[in-house]
Amino acid sequence: MATPGKQGGNVLENHDTGYRTNEDNTPQEHHENDSFANNWEVEQAYAYILTNAGQPTVYWKHYFDWGSDLRNKIRALINARKVAGVHAGSTVHQQDNARDNGVYAAHVEGRNGDLYVRIGGNDGKWQPSHSGYEGYREYARGTGWKVWVGLPGNPPVRQAPFNDPLPVPEPQDPATIVVSEDDVK
Repeated sequence: MATPGKQGGNVLENHDTGYRTNEDNTPQEHHENDSFANNWEVEQAYAYILTNAGQPTVYWKHYFDWGSDLRNKIRALINARKVAGVHAGSTVHQQDNARDNGVYAAHVEGRNGDLYVRIGGNDGKWQPSHSGYEGYREYARGTGWKVWVGLPGNPPVRQAPFNDPLPVPEPQDPATIVVSEDDVK
């Protein structure tokens, strides 16, 4: 398992948060065990993945099959990311004063504002004010982690807009589908 914030350590990736299964939900060979033993480790993994630069992925099973508590925490993390405008090219500033206290903390620059994350410890070990940041609000929390967002004017907590769902195509009889020469190119 990767350790967030460990200097020279591994980076936690989306594929680290689960194991692969066959169509009948039995584990694939060499994937008999989840790399995380319990929910708090999965929560902390998502707190890291969903608050950092990149293009994060949430596993279907974690979101739909592990219960409403984890699903709601993932939703809150996604909302914080969207509200702050964190994107693949966001700049991440790890907080040395947090590392000195044995926790991972980062200030992530988004398009709309700033996101702050702490994994490990508690507010006494690190919160944004410990690094001189101000004008932020708590957006998400879980076992051993917390996320804050700082927006201009420090407005109340916001809900990011949802994208419109993709339209579901109507099923067609394959014999009736016409393919033109232009479609084949």
